Amino acid sequence: MLCWHKHKTGDIEKYKTDGVLMQMTADVYFCLMYKNEKFKKLCNGVGSQVGWFNKLIYHIIPDSIGLLNITGCSDLHDVGFSVPKAFKTLEDAYEYFEQVNWDFLSNLRRRIEAGTHTYLIRKTRYFVATRYYNAVQSSIGWTSFMSGKLINGKKLSDDEINEFYEQRNP
Repeated sequence: MLCWHKHKTGDIEKYKTDGVLMQMTADVYFCLMYKNEKFKKLCNGVGSQVGWFNKLIYHIIPDSIGLLNITGCSDLHDVGFSVPKAFKTLEDAYEYFEQVNWDFLSNLRRRIEAGTHTYLIRKTRYFVATRYYNAVQSSIGWTSFMSGKLINGKKLSDDEINEFYEQRNP
């Protein structure tokens, strides 16, 4: 079913495209299935509210791409950015960050494919979806992802987090 607005946050049907569950990490799936109230609290719509810039633009980011609702994709991404809270290494955190972002893009593309029947509209929506992916995969996305995370039991400084990102993305 494509009409996600009929399904509330945390309703498993909202996270299906054509009856097939969207891509998500095991942590996100566990939260959706077994910690549903926590799942609902972690969902904030499309966009981040971590950092001054994100708070500034949050209210102008639409919940759709060309009238195609993407909140199901966004919810899964929100939860992926929020769980787990600790990693052994920054490398582990970065791999998880990349997986959550890749799942987000894959879910957007599946949603667009299932909900778009016109070539030009599909291509335009893919273009916008790629921009959303680039935004979450950026240094701003990395900073948002790392907010409140522990690496090997300790909180790293913003400088350490940003330096790691810059080394990975010269």
